[in-house]
Amino acid sequence: MAKPTVSQRLNQARTKQRQGAVAEARALYNAILRDFPDNQPARQALGALPRRAAPPGATVRALINLHASGQHARLALEVEALLRQYPDEALLWNLYGSTQRSLGRMAAALRSFQTAATLAPEAADAPYNLGVTLQLLGQLPQAEAAYRDALLRQPGHVQAQSNLAVVLHASGRYAEAVTAHRAVLSQHPDLAEAHYNLGLSLKELGQPDEAIAANRAALQHDPGHAHAANNLGLLLQDQGDLPAAAAAFDRALALNPDYYDAFLNLTTLTPPDPDSARVQHMQSRYASDALRDVDRWRLAFALARIYDRQGNLARAFACLSEGNTLRKRQLGYDIAEDRSRFGALRAAAPALHRAALTAGPIATTPIFIVGMPRSGTTLVEQIVSAHPEVAGAGELAYVHRLGAALALGETPATPETLKGFRDAYLSRLTEHSGGKAYTTDKMPNNVLYLGLILNALPEAKVLHAIRDPAATCWSNFQQNFTANQIGYAFDLHDLVARYQLYHSLSQHWTSLYPGRILTVDYDALTADQIAQTRQLIASLGLPWDDACLKPEANTRAVNTASNLQIRKPVYQGSSQAWRRYEAFLDGAFDALPAKP
Repeated sequence: MAKPTVSQRLNQARTKQRQGAVAEARALYNAILRDFPDNQPARQALGALPRRAAPPGATVRALINLHASGQHARLALEVEALLRQYPDEALLWNLYGSTQRSLGRMAAALRSFQTAATLAPEAADAPYNLGVTLQLLGQLPQAEAAYRDALLRQPGHVQAQSNLAVVLHASGRYAEAVTAHRAVLSQHPDLAEAHYNLGLSLKELGQPDEAIAANRAALQHDPGHAHAANNLGLLLQDQGDLPAAAAAFDRALALNPDYYDAFLNLTTLTPPDPDSARVQHMQSRYASDALRDVDRWRLAFALARIYDRQGNLARAFACLSEGNTLRKRQLGYDIAEDRSRFGALRAAAPALHRAALTAGPIATTPIFIVGMPRSGTTLVEQIVSAHPEVAGAGELAYVHRLGAALALGETPATPETLKGFRDAYLSRLTEHSGGKAYTTDKMPNNVLYLGLILNALPEAKVLHAIRDPAATCWSNFQQNFTANQIGYAFDLHDLVARYQLYHSLSQHWTSLYPGRILTVDYDALTADQIAQTRQLIASLGLPWDDACLKPEANTRAVNTASNLQIRKPVYQGSSQAWRRYEAFLDGAFDALPAKP
């Protein structure tokens, strides 16, 4: 059915007005103005409608006081009673939406803010509150639209602009987020939170120096901003400035002694003295029944590192086990979901192959470095990106965000949909290339999406990093991953089952695309660095450069769990480290297959 024209909608509103249905007429006129803000007939008719008396000012002030004091249940009852008397009062609908949101009644909150936005088409409060609610629900495109509506109504609405920037960041649109954050700072250069958020987006764009400056600006304007201090530490750690990173984590802990993320980050750099006041404080917090699980799992991983360095493997393993159990529970991971996902990837592969694109003009050639996490992908990227023709972009989430539906068969695979993915991906990748001919994308999980990658980006190079399976799984179990997509890492049996799925799928891709996927064996690389590195660079069609033999001298920032190891010369032996804990594993790794 065709959407009614503006004239038809105006006639409908006028009919309701003649029938005495003033509230319905008002809603129809407001709906027209939401779509066509400059429609004068609707604006004039709306202005001519009779309005009911507004609630007394003293009543409104009392409601606002209830809201400020957190008496939401009482406020909801009082506003409901007033809305029966003043059903077209936007302020009441705004208050009602806010209190419903505070009570966790999100659907009612959305309806209330939508009503308020319609009743007051020029006011920004309702669409802003609508955006906040949608953002809390994870409905990012709808939240973005609501914030943009608020900014159309009130261009100087700083919080709407700031929240819009956060939504753009969460959507992976980092360059747009940077522009939006800077728009906020152009109006309010002393807003510490905007500097901090700008730093997050700059970090994702691979601009660590600018990100460091943004976090330092946040601390300058708010010396008590512990999150900025912690994030500054992470950025300095990524660049290899470990003393400065440790000082930043120390500052974060001085600002908040219970900042468990900062303590966890500090334990990766320096082994705190087990007898220090800080460690004893954290041990007492860990023993407390009042500690939330979301904090306990972080603290468990931190203490495990301390006990490991002491040689107290039993206590270290106990902490690791509890931390992993809590994190798995938090994520609600179920291996059955991965089994279903891997099956869907296989089923979608033939359609992707039939829709395959041919090579075309390309600004920078992607080099995908894939595999299991902790399989040597970071070392491979450091070697490759040391070459002067290659930019190292790190772990990019673009393939998953832009192409997961295609790879899983949820979106039909056609030349048009593959080209849409190709163009969007290459546009984002170019932001990280620095004008170089090749750019790495070291997202290990892209191994799932090779069916899409190889058909949409035939120019792409794919490097598959492999490592001893037991070493890979143990390294995953030891790592406190914050990414929600690695839920399998928090249980030894899940890890083995997930490794089996990965092993089978990687073999499937190799059989479907012979010669397109180049294997890089981490253990062979560390055993014979020169020969393996020369072979790796030659396989990419790049001329030899001696810099590739010194990945530890590569000064690019590295934002992965391996950012400390790769600052050291290539060394052997790490794949045997898991055997220190073999007695605690109860044969969990016996079912692992050989390397892919």
